[in-house]
This record gives sequence, structure tokens and C-alpha cells, in this order.
Amino acid sequence: MNNFNFMIEVFITDIQNISQAQAVSAIIQKEIPEFTIHYDFNETALQFPCGHTILRVEGIRINCDKIMETVRSQGFKCEILEDKICSNKEVKKEFWEEAFKGNQEMWGLTPAKSTVLVNQLFVENKVNSVLIPGIGYGRNAQIFIDNGMTVTGIEISETAIELGKKHFGNQMTIYHGSVMDMPFDNNTYNGIYCYGLIYLQDKTEREKLIQDCFNQLTENGLMVFTAITKDAHTYGKGTFISKDRYEMFGGVQIYFYDIESITEEFGQFGLFEISEVNENYPFYLIKCRKFV
Repeated sequence: MNNFNFMIEVFITDIQNISQAQAVSAIIQKEIPEFTIHYDFNETALQFPCGHTILRVEGIRINCDKIMETVRSQGFKCEILEDKICSNKEVKKEFWEEAFKGNQEMWGLTPAKSTVLVNQLFVENKVNSVLIPGIGYGRNAQIFIDNGMTVTGIEISETAIELGKKHFGNQMTIYHGSVMDMPFDNNTYNGIYCYGLIYLQDKTEREKLIQDCFNQLTENGLMVFTAITKDAHTYGKGTFISKDRYEMFGGVQIYFYDIESITEEFGQFGLFEISEVNENYPFYLIKCRKFV
């Protein structure tokens, strides 16, 4: 065998189970018996291509088009594996889209306890315009609207936006997209509220989100973030990703904060108070002001 002609090609498919993979592999090997075929399943509920089965083909002079044609002839999707099938934004979009499709108004329509506290803070400081990155279907927005504030949201799930329109009509503007693509307008806001969002990002994303929010804050404006604490019973559970960050609940990646990490990430952005509030999990309320 000329080792320089030996090849390995990796494909992704939407094959669902082992019996289907075995059947497709048998057909490929019947047509091209000199190939060795392995398969593996991506443990995710996401749709193709973010969720996929791996088909690994080894042999001499692999005809990729022929492999894909054979798999597709059996009713499955098949593509060559790219270096990066889905960006982090695409994965999150798919995850939350499926979550809202399956669970609809999963948190009800009552604002979170944290939101009630933040509303009091905003009222006391005469906040009149609020930006809510990760607004979901808007359950945390109504209390601000009821207190005379205009609300603008950012939401990655189209289903969540439609649910928000069903309940709240056109009382607020919601931009469709990832918070990683901020800003969505040239406006500044004297109140920004991020509930249940910052701790779902990796370090680079957290840094960007904090900076982007700060950039859209008016002078003397307030921004408040909720962050899950290390006192949560889920801390240290699931699959370890990096320091204080774990994957659980079918693909959610959570970073658990303490006072030190809050100070490190928010210290240069007008951090003036850290308080604690118990929702279903223990949270920190991280309060920052854009001092002049």
C-alpha cells in the first residue's frame, strides 16, 4: 500500500441510531469494500448540522461525492465535516429555539424576584429607557413598562419573540439575534438589565457582553446582571468544562460566580453593589453605574 494515498474523511449525517448507521455502512462497504467505516453519535438534541452523527471513512483515494451520494440515497443528509460545524451562536440559537418550541412560556408570566428588586432601583433612579439582552418572551419586561419605562429587548429565539408579541403586543421593540452581535441600534439607555444570561457565556463572551452593555449605557446609567452563585446545589455537577464552569441540563453550560470573580469581571465598569437574592437558585444581583 502506498501510504501517501491513504486517506481519512469525516462526514456528518442525520442518522438517528446504531441500526441505521450499520445499514448505511454496510451499503457503502458493499459498493466500496476496501473502505473501513466507523460511526459515532453526537450527544445532543440539536438539529442537523449542529446535532449530527459522525461517519469516518478510511481508505485509498476516497471519493467524497460518492460517499455522500450513497448516504443521501438512503434518505439521510450527509456533508463533509468542516473545521467548525456550528459557531457557539448557532448552537445557542438552536438550543433556545427548541427549548421555547417545546416548553413555550416555561417560566410563566410573573416577573422574577430579581426583576422586582431591579424595578425598584430603576424607579428610584428615574430610569426611563431599559435594554434587556436575552429578553425571552418578555415576562421580565412588563413591570418596567407598567412603571412608564420604554423597553427594548434582544432575543435569539424567534419562537420566544412570537410568544412575547402574543402576550405583550407591540409594547416593546425586540431585536432578533445573539447578544454577541450587540449593538443592534445606536441608542443609549439609562437602564440595562441582564437576567439569567451572563453566566451562560464563556469568559470571552462574558467580557464582550459586559463591555457592550456598558457602551450603550448613558452617563450615570445603571446596569444590573443576575449571576448564579457557587452556593447553588448544582455547582460542581455535570461535565467539567473549565474552572467554575460545567455543562448540565442537556447542553447548558453554566459559570458559577463568587465575589472574587464578580469583582474581577465587573470592577472596571462602575461596580457599586453586590447583593444576594434567592430565586430557584441563589443569585447575585450585580449593580454597576456609569459614573461621569
